[in-house]
Amino acid sequence: MKKIKLIFIMSAFAYSASAQFSKGTIFVGPTLGTNSYQSASDNLNYSSGSNQTRTASSKAYTLSFGPQVGVFINDHLVLGGSINYSLSVRNTNTSTTLTNNNLLTTNAKTNTSTVNAGPFVRYYYFDKLSKTMFYTQLNGTLGTGRGGSSSSGNNNINSTYQSDGTINGIFSWNVGGSIGLTHFFNDFVGMDFAVGYGYTSVNSNNQNVTNTSSNISEIVTTVPNDYKETLLTHAVTLGLGFHWFFNKVI
Repeated sequence: MKKIKLIFIMSAFAYSASAQFSKGTIFVGPTLGTNSYQSASDNLNYSSGSNQTRTASSKAYTLSFGPQVGVFINDHLVLGGSINYSLSVRNTNTSTTLTNNNLLTTNAKTNTSTVNAGPFVRYYYFDKLSKTMFYTQLNGTLGTGRGGSSSSGNNNINSTYQSDGTINGIFSWNVGGSIGLTHFFNDFVGMDFAVGYGYTSVNSNNQNVTNTSSNISEIVTTVPNDYKETLLTHAVTLGLGFHWFFNKVI
């Protein structure tokens, strides 16, 4: 009787190991970090007008984390959904040289936080199961959130300014794809590594107040500066996560 039970248990685990990628297997776990980095620079040389040269550089960082849940609809294909919390920081520095050689500078920074949710589809490539499995994934999300902004600089040699504001009504959408691998520590737990590409569109309402100080009269002028912004970004993404694979046999 004990031998029969032992054979049954071993058979169940053997089946589970070979069926971890079978139809109906549940795929669940956190994406510990999906981060992206964008860097851009712009150099202009004017042939007319009051500007002589203009140099602008910007850098943006994004970090997001949250759970994923999916189900295998066959031995290779996973359909599921995710929800994540995302933090973004963008810095922009601009220097403009006028024809009279005066230098105008602007330093701007924005911080936003959003909650995003959406579907994903993942396809594993294999002829037979192994400890390391390669995959491709497509995903999309919709999100909302808020943030803040600040900037400072000089309008000319006689005045400087400081601007602070809030970012509300953020609506974002993202589509992307990645290639990666899942390395299994055992039959049920794996770690993901992935690299990919993402395209993001963010619409927001910005409410700012700009204080301009005269270096001559020391008078401070306060002016509201509200605007709507649409920001489009292309980014390289890196992903790291853990996933558990639950089969109905267990």
